Amino acid sequence: MKLDAILARLGDSFTVGATPGAGVFRILSPGEALSYLTQAEVDAASRPMLLATVPPDDATAEGDTLTFHGVDYTVGKVVERRLGATLVARELALVA
Repeated sequence: MKLDAILARLGDSFTVGATPGAGVFRILSPGEALSYLTQAEVDAASRPMLLATVPPDDATAEGDTLTFHGVDYTVGKVVERRLGATLVARELALVA
């Protein structure tokens, strides 16, 4: 089964504007967040910060506002994850 089908089936729902999406969310520790964000962004962020894994065709971009469980998060960084040359997922570092 492809990862995007797994994320659609098991992921939590979110919206970016009026566009729905699904992804797997986890808490991003301040130390881990430094892999995605600057120290100033981490220091200024409300806790918890989140990391969302979304399907490769998700169009969410840095700076977008993502709503998850009624809380608005700003997408601080988008990282594409590849297996060889194939894009398999995108990770979104989220700060409230």
